[in-house]
Amino acid sequence: MELKRVKKKGLSINVLSKSSLKGRALEYLYLTNQNTYPIDRYPYMWVKNYINLARYSLLSESSYYKEINKFGDKFMYGVCFPLGYYKYLKQKKHVK
Repeated sequence: MELKRVKKKGLSINVLSKSSLKGRALEYLYLTNQNTYPIDRYPYMWVKNYINLARYSLLSESSYYKEINKFGDKFMYGVCFPLGYYKYLKQKKHVK
């Protein structure tokens, strides 16, 4: 049995560690590069990938901009970056 320390809001502490957040950033990078959620079928998830890529990159202090494959994806990352930064500001106080 695995015991985890849990915060008052219900998140386990290791979810907000730098290594865990770096993995989340890589997850959204792969989703973006592989076009897992095409805009014509999943417009909400398509935009959310760019926002979360920016947020988790900032939270983990990593940069994955150079690893984005297509120019259009880089452009969308730049357009969605302010929203990712806003989400980063709301969550950064919880990161260890």
